[in-house]
Amino acid sequence: GAQIKLLAFPHPWVMQISSRIINSHLASLDPEKLLHQNRDSFVVKIPGSLYDMSRNLCRQLDFDDIHYVETIATLAIKNIVFLFQAMKHHPELCYTTDQNGPDREEIGDNDNFEKISKDPCRWIMARLSNMAKPKGNRRRESIFKCFAALCASCAPHYLTPYLELIIDPIDRAIREASNSLRPEEVESSPFVALSKEVLQLYEDAVGTDCFVESYAKVNRKVREKRDKRRQEIAAEAVHDPQAAAKRKIKKQLLEKERKKRRVEDRRSMRGGAKKKHY
Repeated sequence: GAQIKLLAFPHPWVMQISSRIINSHLASLDPEKLLHQNRDSFVVKIPGSLYDMSRNLCRQLDFDDIHYVETIATLAIKNIVFLFQAMKHHPELCYTTDQNGPDREEIGDNDNFEKISKDPCRWIMARLSNMAKPKGNRRRESIFKCFAALCASCAPHYLTPYLELIIDPIDRAIREASNSLRPEEVESSPFVALSKEVLQLYEDAVGTDCFVESYAKVNRKVREKRDKRRQEIAAEAVHDPQAAAKRKIKKQLLEKERKKRRVEDRRSMRGGAKKKHY
């Protein structure tokens, strides 16, 4: 129990050591046969430990780029892959008797709260998906690598129900990179290459028809959300012109800030190349 809590301790060294200890133990278990071959493990003896470990490991991946530690991210990915498989085979071990599942704050903005709360694997995929939506190349890269590791370790039919949750943040990252970089920079960006590679892994795993169908659903939701937002802004301009004017000024200020950040974004996308001095 103490090791599980230390996974979320706000110090990189403590996180790393606790993750190593947890990983060493999980590596000796079979996620498919926990109840038959591993009944002495704390994973079985402590109800809710699968959920608690998954929640704390997700927190390890939910970092600002400046706090990125490669070893912690790598260990978190390895542990999450095991826990996902264990949750898929033993959902009854995920929550305690007084734990009905995650709360809305952990899942984020998602219309399928009830569906997610009853499926621990959908919860962890929704958590990772929401964490990868805000900008932050290091965090996104780590989560996309986690998606890739899941694809390499799990049977395709385990992942098919969660394709939209996987595709959404990756597609968003590619679109944002395309909007902030020149075409030749997009083509040479290691981050964009990784994003596209993960999508290709899933297409190969689940089949083109299934993948394209999920991709189309993601794009349709993006268009619907964008169109709804435009309608709200247009209505505001008619019914509340003062608020619309404030919004316009705020947008102009944000655009100035975006232009200032563009150079840094381009450098980051290219892998941190230094400025040339002439």
